Amino acid sequence: MALLRINDNPDRPKEDRQNVDIIFFAKAVKQIKSADEEVKKLQWFDLDKIPPRDQIAFDHGDDLELFMKYIKEKFPIPVLG
Repeated sequence: MALLRINDNPDRPKEDRQNVDIIFFAKAVKQIKSADEEVKKLQWFDLDKIPPRDQIAFDHGDDLELFMKYIKEKFPIPVLG
């Protein structure tokens, strides 16, 4: 497991605001949770088949882009911003 990014985004809409995101990556071994009252759909994706950004919650598309860039360039992590 590795810490990729710590992100504070106060510009999110008030109803979606989280004070701090802690984004890490780890190897998924198995699915342990299913959809609940806060999740309409839960699904795993290969990195080359990630949905369009407008289908990704909040600003998590930015985190996925950063991870894909990290895979290619191996820059120092974590990224603070």
